[in-house]
Amino acid sequence: IILLLIVILFIFSILMTDLFRSVVIDDYIEDYEDYRPFGTLMNSFFTCLEIITFEWISIARSEEMGGGYTWIPFVLFILISSILVTNLIIGVIFDAHRTMHRIERQEDAANTEGVQQLSVCLNSLNNVNDRVEGLQESSKKLFDSMKLLIREVTHNDQIPIVKHRPST
Repeated sequence: IILLLIVILFIFSILMTDLFRSVVIDDYIEDYEDYRPFGTLMNSFFTCLEIITFEWISIARSEEMGGGYTWIPFVLFILISSILVTNLIIGVIFDAHRTMHRIERQEDAANTEGVQQLSVCLNSLNNVNDRVEGLQESSKKLFDSMKLLIREVTHNDQIPIVKHRPST
């Protein structure tokens, strides 16, 4: 983003240096009597930075800039640089918003997956619980049957003895 802005600044600095190299502005900077804002490439670069920040009124109103079509490069530069900067800022904001939205979707997906896993675990626990309850009922019936058998045996005082015949 910044690299693109610097490239545009240098392109327009070269253009401005070529077109307005001889322009001298009096009283622009106190230490210089004859300041040439577009005399060198670096002066043009810094003057273009001033133009981007709209601190260039003294340059635009200078009598030395002349009339005619000298306004065209300045207007083009302002339009291109301001549109570029605005689009870059909007792009950064949009990218940040899109990244946040993607992270939220990933978190929602992770939460949904966690809920599904918890649901599977809960179903498994319910199945185990049903089996345990079935085993408890079976063991209770077995225990009741053993109680009845013990009562019958103790009540009759007869213990049936089964004799096994030796196999021949």
